[in-house]
Amino acid sequence: STETPPVAVGLSCTAMIGGSNGFEASLTGQLNTDDGSAACQIEHPGGWSPVTGWLASLLETPKFSGTLNINVGGNTLALNATVILPSPIALVPNLVVLTHHNSAGPTITIRIESQQEEAATLTLAFTVTFTGGLKLGSGPHSPPLLYANGELMSTGISTLSVETEESWWPLANSVPDLEIPALRGDLSFDTSNSMLAALVTQKTPTSVSIDSVIDLDECLVNVSTVVDLSSTETPPVVVGL
Repeated sequence: STETPPVAVGLSCTAMIGGSNGFEASLTGQLNTDDGSAACQIEHPGGWSPVTGWLASLLETPKFSGTLNINVGGNTLALNATVILPSPIALVPNLVVLTHHNSAGPTITIRIESQQEEAATLTLAFTVTFTGGLKLGSGPHSPPLLYANGELMSTGISTLSVETEESWWPLANSVPDLEIPALRGDLSFDTSNSMLAALVTQKTPTSVSIDSVIDLDECLVNVSTVVDLSSTETPPVVVGL
């Protein structure tokens, strides 16, 4: 043949990803000596948690895989991995539960991206993001499932933005016309101090008439709970009007 075959350069090693609070993975791939790029696969056997403290055992990952590319597609370095957790996560049983959203299970997305801060300075950003659903309370008239999304911090406080995608009737039997169109707020957990707090409020006010005797105007509903995980007491979810 007149064709000149390329020189194949393979890579196989163990990689520590994400620094001291990161995870160990096996890495395999090919190095392209023509353009100085590399396309690799990573495999992690499971058992890693992106957070520390009381939440670590609850947010433990199963086996997952991802990609690590160097000088591919205009990116100096890019790592991507998606982890679908196998079951809901009861932060506080029957009170605060992270679960699926639509048909997908709770998902953790791991990324490392290169950031060019100055002409000669290159830094790598390691981020871990949670996406899923949040259920507050377990009663028949508790708020509907909320969509939750936000970055997980290995230590300290992580905050997820949450919001509903459907209406809610908190007094469906007694005041069926009190429709809450949507809720929006935050779920925060402090892994260092074993504290959890949720506060969601109605995005737009609503008005309702009760049997034409009592008229409620510009109503705003909020849902809140604060939990000290070091305590054996489980506080309620409080719905304010």
